[in-house]
Amino acid sequence: MSLTIDENVNNSSVLVGLCSEIFVYLSQRHPAPRQVLLSLPCLTPDDQRDYEEALAETSEPIKQKQLTRSMLSLALGISLELK
Repeated sequence: MSLTIDENVNNSSVLVGLCSEIFVYLSQRHPAPRQVLLSLPCLTPDDQRDYEEALAETSEPIKQKQLTRSMLSLALGISLELK
């Protein structure tokens, strides 16, 4: 069974949202979220710092999700679409 394009976009959106929430919640409490991000193939420490600085400038979940999508797209070298 394969997923339709709409299902893939929806699943991608949900996963990006979860990644964003996990990072925002846990990164101040434990080093693991930062370590996981730095293990991604195309993410540099400078990219991670820029991501964290951008996150610190907003408390809006939608903006945080957009920032996370952009960072993950850069880190993985793929495009992640959001609904």
